[in-house]
Amino acid sequence: MQQVAPVAPMPVWEMRPLQPLGQISDQDPDATLPLALCSIAFAHDANMLPSPPDLVLVSSDGVHFYIQSPVLLSASTNMFNALVFERKQTDTHIISVPEASAVINVLLHAAYLMSCAPYQPGARVLLDALDAFPSYGLSFGEHLAPSTPFYDAVQLALPDAPMDFYLIAAEHDLAPFARAAARHLDEFEVTQISEAQMQRMGVLYYNRLIAMLGRRASAVKQLLRSPPDGHPYSALCAEEDQQVLRDAWVLTASQFTTDLFKNTSSEVIVAQIRLLRSSLVCTDCRDAVTDRLQSLQAQLHELDQ
Repeated sequence: MQQVAPVAPMPVWEMRPLQPLGQISDQDPDATLPLALCSIAFAHDANMLPSPPDLVLVSSDGVHFYIQSPVLLSASTNMFNALVFERKQTDTHIISVPEASAVINVLLHAAYLMSCAPYQPGARVLLDALDAFPSYGLSFGEHLAPSTPFYDAVQLALPDAPMDFYLIAAEHDLAPFARAAARHLDEFEVTQISEAQMQRMGVLYYNRLIAMLGRRASAVKQLLRSPPDGHPYSALCAEEDQQVLRDAWVLTASQFTTDLFKNTSSEVIVAQIRLLRSSLVCTDCRDAVTDRLQSLQAQLHELDQ
């Protein structure tokens, strides 16, 4: 089967002439404009709305974003950290912001209700953007609701920092988002939860996480209960030899079943069983473990959904 090449992330900015605000038709076509780092999505000529941009935000790394202030007013509870108010009061149309361009790009996509997924922002960028939500008056409940553009983009980064996203969900009582993040916490052990994290979760979401981990551990225990099927005895693999396999299976399974809250990630479980299979001499025993592993992987995949 031919593998599909990964899609490269879209760049946030490009070097282009720094256009002044106003209608393009009003500008002098012979004017020489300085080059600057400009947003690709929020360019002067992006034409996302019928009205032209009336505000330019400049990120900490010097990228220019051309914005329609009515969008920010509609999306924000504080005039986008009072930037729109500052523009009206001082007639300043170019305003610097402290965040890097990758973060501002995410925040503006949220404000415009557009997906930032094509840029493939990493977990750190998304977490920094979420940290800035209160400053810019953006709603966690609105943008982290299922099926919204921002929520769909965050889903792609959940495996890289599930606890950080779970803590944000807990702090803002976002149950569906918390469940989505918790599905990626199968590698997390309860003993790793710090006191600070417990305080951020609160009692309700701490108990929900413990219950979720407990249900998963119990399910994994059931899945690993039965060893692989045996095969007809032979001179090379008698009853006592197959008992060795059954004992090895029980020993391997015990790594995930004796402690209710140990790491039960599917990847770790499958890796340990593959290690067991590689240690077997009997071909029939290896085939039996292969068959058992295939069914187990399907069961674990269903459990992970």
